Amino acid sequence: MKPFRFSPIQDKTQMLKAIEYIHFESYKLCKQNLGYILPIAGNIGVFCHFEDEFARLIKIRKEMTDLFDNWNQKYFRLHKPIIFPAKKDIPETKYTYIYIRKPDTAHFHVGDLDFFLEPRKYTELE
Repeated sequence: MKPFRFSPIQDKTQMLKAIEYIHFESYKLCKQNLGYILPIAGNIGVFCHFEDEFARLIKIRKEMTDLFDNWNQKYFRLHKPIIFPAKKDIPETKYTYIYIRKPDTAHFHVGDLDFFLEPRKYTELE
């Protein structure tokens, strides 16, 4: 049995499958924990677990993104947004930024995304 669900990711196809998993599982967790779905901020991250995997994913990211349009040199704007059509109670979702996290074998997670929460609602949840 592999210790990581997707790692080591070998190519763009596998990376996109991991992104799809992150997308649907994150919405599922949001719904389980809050009872409703929040909108997303538009960025998604893929977590690496190995150095060679990180190098491959950075190379893929460079092909998919504008290297000069990045926030804090972490979130890179995708040339073509990644769009998932609506499915059941999950709305159509468009990701415009991606980041690749440096390798960390201590954490098994595939990746994450940021949900958007109005400041007032954030204070209520806090």
